[in-house]
Amino acid sequence: MMLPDHQRNRNDFFDTEENLEGPSSSKYPVLTLPNEIVSEIFVRYLPPEPVGTPWVGDLSPTLLGQICRQWRAIAFATPQLWSTLVFVYRDAKRIPPDAQRSGGYPLTIFINDYYGQLNLSGIISAIVPHCARWEDVTFVVPAPFIDTVGGAMPMLRSLGLTLPSPPVITAVPIPSTAFFSTNVPELRILHINYVPLLLFELPWAQLSSLTMRTVEPEQCCAVLQQMPQLVHCSLTLWTMELEVYEGSEIKLPCLESLVLICYKVPPVLAFLTSFFVPALRKLEISELLLGDSPIASLESFIKKSSCKLQELVITERQFLAGAPWEAYEAAFSSIPRLSKVFAEDSDEDDYESESGSDLDFETGSGSESEWDSEGVSESSSDY
Repeated sequence: MMLPDHQRNRNDFFDTEENLEGPSSSKYPVLTLPNEIVSEIFVRYLPPEPVGTPWVGDLSPTLLGQICRQWRAIAFATPQLWSTLVFVYRDAKRIPPDAQRSGGYPLTIFINDYYGQLNLSGIISAIVPHCARWEDVTFVVPAPFIDTVGGAMPMLRSLGLTLPSPPVITAVPIPSTAFFSTNVPELRILHINYVPLLLFELPWAQLSSLTMRTVEPEQCCAVLQQMPQLVHCSLTLWTMELEVYEGSEIKLPCLESLVLICYKVPPVLAFLTSFFVPALRKLEISELLLGDSPIASLESFIKKSSCKLQELVITERQFLAGAPWEAYEAAFSSIPRLSKVFAEDSDEDDYESESGSDLDFETGSGSESEWDSEGVSESSSDY
C-alpha cells in the first residue's frame, strides 16, 4: 500500500542514521528558532477549549515530543501544554501523564469512563494530588469514584458530573460529597446528569450557571430555591408518567437564560408557571410543557414575571395540541428573536423576526452536544 507523500517523507526522515540523534539545524532552519517562539507555536497548535486536548495522538502535546529530542525537551518544559488532561476509553491501557508537567497552571480535566474500561485508580493517583489547581473538571464515572476525590479546590470554577446509570436504578451507592459544599469557593458552573440531587451536598447558593439533565421536577424545585444568584439555567426534565406540577414557586431574581426540555418522556405540565424570573431575557422551551393552550401559557408566564424577553425558542412540537407557528408570530411579535426547532422543519432555517438582534447568552462550559450519554471526545484519536 502506498503511503501519502507527507507520511513517506516523514518515515524517510526518521529512517536516516543522521537523524537518530535529531535533525540538523542547518538542514532544517526551523530548529534555529528561539525556544520561546517554538513553545508559543506549540501552545497554539493545541485545540481550543471546550474541545479539549488529548494527551496522546493527534493534536496532543505527546505528539510534539515525538519529532526530535530538541522539540521533546521544549514540549516537556512548556507547562501550558499539559494543563488539559483528557481520559477516554481509548486510553484504557495507557499510563496517565505526570500532572507535575503543568507546573502551577490551572488544570482542565475530562474523564469519561462510561464503558468502565479506564484505569481509574491510576488516573486518581495522577490527578488528585493536584486538586488545588483544578479549574474545569468533568467526570463521567461510577458513583464510588466520587468518594476518592477530596481536598481543597480553591480554583475550581466549573464542575461536570455524570453517573453512567439512569436515576431509576436506586441500588447504586451514592457517595458523600460534603467536601464540595465548603472546599470550592470559586465554583460557579455546574453540569450534572443522572445525579440524584437530594443525596448530594453541593454549594447551590454560589452558582451562576446550572445544567441538569434527567432530573425530576420536585428535585429541581428543591435546589433552585437555594440559588438566588443563578443567571443561566438549563433543565431536561424526567418523569415516569404525565403529571401536573403542584410544587412551590421558584423565584430566581437574577436569571437571564432559561432552557426547559422534556425529551421523549411524558411532559410535566404547569412547571413553567411556577417560575418567577423578572430578569429573564432568553427562554427555550419544549412545546410539550405548555399544555393544551401553549400560547396562553406563555403569555401568562411572561405577564406574571414581568420579564422583557429578547429571545424565544420553541422546541419539541405537540402534534395534536400544538399551536400553528403563525399564531406564535402574531402573539409574540414584540420579541426581537423568535424561532422554532421542530422535527418537521429540520431541513429549514429557523425563523427570526426582521428586528432580531444578535444576542449571545453564554450558558457556561459544556453544551448539550457535549453531553451525549457516551461522551466520547472526537479529539482523542490515536496516533
